[in-house]
Amino acid sequence: MRAIRQTTRAASAAWQRMASDLAPVPMSAAAARASSGLSLLRADDAASVDAELMSSPGFSVDQLMELAGLAVATAVHKEFEGLAAERGGCLRVLVLCGPGNNGGDGLVAARHLAHFGHKPAVVYPRMGSSDEAKRLFGNLLRQLEDLDVPVVRDATPYSADVIRSSADVVVDALFGFSFKPPAREPFASLLAAVAEAASPAEADGECVRLASVDVPSGWEVNDGPQEGSPALSPHCVVSLTAPKPFARRLGAATAHWLGGRFVPPSLARRFGVEGYAALYPAAEQVVRLDPAAMPW
Repeated sequence: MRAIRQTTRAASAAWQRMASDLAPVPMSAAAARASSGLSLLRADDAASVDAELMSSPGFSVDQLMELAGLAVATAVHKEFEGLAAERGGCLRVLVLCGPGNNGGDGLVAARHLAHFGHKPAVVYPRMGSSDEAKRLFGNLLRQLEDLDVPVVRDATPYSADVIRSSADVVVDALFGFSFKPPAREPFASLLAAVAEAASPAEADGECVRLASVDVPSGWEVNDGPQEGSPALSPHCVVSLTAPKPFARRLGAATAHWLGGRFVPPSLARRFGVEGYAALYPAAEQVVRLDPAAMPW
């Protein structure tokens, strides 16, 4: 009997060791994100996605900009519907556009916001100097002109007080994922004015709402806010294609929207972002993300 008990104990111990060997190993946070298809898209990967969209799938810059700008306008319209109702259904939206593609997204968003019944105005201090930039952005400016959307090329008059008195919402489309701090003039002063205008502490509780396109301007896309840059604290961020690593630094009160529902599944899988497609409801082009459901 003793021999039988010893054999049984030995077998039990062997099974326990085997079960321990077969037990799932806890995944790292990065591995969990990748397995869910909800990875954060770093700056270099975001640039690679854009480049690949314009190669084998055959997207043009104009097409991507149109889709991104429409997503931004839709997210802004949805996020601030309550504020619009308080303002008689029409928001005064100041759209700040930088010289690159992020600024182009802002120009497109301004056009769609006008079609949605809002009153956009654009601040566009500097346009890209290449022939392609002049063609692309020149066309977008003409489209705004046809809708009587004012475009101001001088950012100097826009102090915090002027912004507060002339806008309900500011759309920050100055810098995107390729931005390297610090911001230079005339953008640095404009960002400082926006940061003050959007701060309740600086405005006795009455502040403009701030929506940033893809990444808050002045933030480093991978690391978030930078020392020496204006401390933008957006009420709303509209991530394009997929959220970027700075999203981990957003405050709990910041609404986080996702747009850019155009990435082919095979390309999305290569960068670990294929899971975002399932979050979009029905035919919607934007979705408001639930931070508690994100594996970041």
